Amino acid sequence: MFELLLLVTVVLLVKLIIDKGYKNENYFKERGIKYIKPYFIIGNSENIFTRKRTIYEFFYDVYSAFPNERIMGGFVFRSPLVFIRDPELAKQLAVKEFDHFSERRNIIASEAEKTFSKSLFLLRGEEWKEMRSTLSPTFTGSKMRLMFELVSQVTKEMVNFVNKETKEKGIQTYEMKDFCSRL
Repeated sequence: MFELLLLVTVVLLVKLIIDKGYKNENYFKERGIKYIKPYFIIGNSENIFTRKRTIYEFFYDVYSAFPNERIMGGFVFRSPLVFIRDPELAKQLAVKEFDHFSERRNIIASEAEKTFSKSLFLLRGEEWKEMRSTLSPTFTGSKMRLMFELVSQVTKEMVNFVNKETKEKGIQTYEMKDFCSRL
């Protein structure tokens, strides 16, 4: 009797692992979206899991895999991720359709990445609403046009500074948070 119970438990456990390992296998295929075929259980994130690549490099790899597609897909373990290449579609989703996409999956741990996790694209719920209401009056079309010349000029000065430093002192290392805050 014990052997039968053990056998049933092992069979159910194997079935559960197989079901989880192939979960969402056809997610993009059913929606007509090109995607990188996932591996069993780990999806497309084998290089992240083995620490050969960062999450940012993974995003770039998926984004670059289909250069002529407006939308493409990839998997972090068995969770599907949609990548949008088309700027007009991204604008539509970020501005007009944002109510439907406001509760996205958090891909960056806010404790680990304090600066980037405060980005408007990564905030969710009430935090997002507060940040958006704070930023909306600041970035109107007319104000952006007025700021463009100043930002363009300051950015050119920064590039000239880096070029000059590189010629005089060779390759330099900069603390980017400090460097960009001075920009």
